Amino acid sequence: MTAFRVAVTSGTGLVRRAGEVVVVVLDPARAPALTGSLLAAVDDTPPERLFRALGRIVIDADTAPAFGVLVGGVEEPSVFLHGDIGFTALVGGSEIGGRGGDSATWLERSIPGPVTRLGVGGDLTAPADEPWTDLREGTAPGSAAWLMTAAAPSTEASPAT
Repeated sequence: MTAFRVAVTSGTGLVRRAGEVVVVVLDPARAPALTGSLLAAVDDTPPERLFRALGRIVIDADTAPAFGVLVGGVEEPSVFLHGDIGFTALVGGSEIGGRGGDSATWLERSIPGPVTRLGVGGDLTAPADEPWTDLREGTAPGSAAWLMTAAAPSTEASPAT
């Protein structure tokens, strides 16, 4: 699998990374129990079955916060969006995207990889590509998550001073 970094755009939602799975919940306080169910599904469900589990959660909910889930890293990514949240991807120099609110229940899309940059969130303004920004595991406050191809570490020795 190609290494990737996850940059987080600041905001009042939350971003969680669990291995190759990244979830963004825009308003977790809107439905705390449902947010807990989403995060538990991300943590406990194998990636190949995750979208089915998320669909069951959304179908059974009376109300759900806007959320998006990315699976598959940068090689063969897939995205699941529910509510007023979107995605954008840079694939071979072309931008593609979509919004969860454009469908009656959710948007599920496989993206032809590899991608150079893939974002999901409310504000899809790409952040500066700073190599030190990387959510490697866990949860952080934020309104969007950006998967970016990780630069290979330099093999050159630093000059002596």
